[in-house]
Amino acid sequence: WVVSATYRPGIDGSPEPLQDNGRWALEALARALVSAMPGWGSGTGNRNGGTKMDRDRLDDNVKKALQRLRRGLNVQWALVAGFAASLVCLELKLGRYQDEMGGDCDSYYHYHPYYLQPQQQRLQHRQSTHPQPTKQPQPQPQPPSFTLTTTTLPPTQPTPYRRPRTLAGLALRSLLTLSSARLIRTLSFTLTVLPSQIPRCYPRRFPHPPPTDWPAWLKIGFLPNSRGGCNDLILSGHATVTSTLACALTSVAGNGTLSRAVWTLVAVDYAIEALEGLHYSVDMWLGCVVTCLLWVLTR
Repeated sequence: WVVSATYRPGIDGSPEPLQDNGRWALEALARALVSAMPGWGSGTGNRNGGTKMDRDRLDDNVKKALQRLRRGLNVQWALVAGFAASLVCLELKLGRYQDEMGGDCDSYYHYHPYYLQPQQQRLQHRQSTHPQPTKQPQPQPQPPSFTLTTTTLPPTQPTPYRRPRTLAGLALRSLLTLSSARLIRTLSFTLTVLPSQIPRCYPRRFPHPPPTDWPAWLKIGFLPNSRGGCNDLILSGHATVTSTLACALTSVAGNGTLSRAVWTLVAVDYAIEALEGLHYSVDMWLGCVVTCLLWVLTR
């Protein structure tokens, strides 16, 4: 509200949005995919091809198809469900484990007490429980005599302690990542205000004209608004939340196939968000990249 109410070009009119090359590329790809499907118009995937009626009908079909796809995928609630399942798996000790440096371990056996022993003790234990058959020595040629100076090496250090990941640890890491990303987002759109891609966004979402007295002006900022603001664009708040959930889910699962599937769905959701004009493509890109880097830093 503060950024939208202080951006005078958005209040007085509908400023021209910035050039979004990413959105143009996504629109061309969407037209090509939709026009190739049967029953989706005349098949003119190029903006310059066909009549104006054909192009308008194809654009309407693209928007409707994308809206149906996004509602069908429902990526946001799928990530929330996956995050909740991750917490349950950690509480039941079904997830991956983490060493003292924050790195993921492959299995429970990495922190089993047997593996916490020094390597020499483990070798002695293995030899005592599984003796090897004695082999007859073979005669070997005598090497030439020489003097070798040896250096005594320090004793083998024990394996570092490795602890299992916990529900509280995952929740704390997720909160730190999300709060840091939201702080960076607030500073970013406060420093530089971008024009909204939605025509006449301010009159549709906020009182027009804005109130002149300070108490009423500040009160509007505390009113719930499910449609969001107009100029709080970079970074995308939607991208920070979904990227945090995706990072938490994939880190607990530790499965390459599941990770690729999750991030593919996230990328499709971001592409549709940019195609619908709710965000610039750079908002989604930076929101995802910054959040993933923060997830690594909070390890």
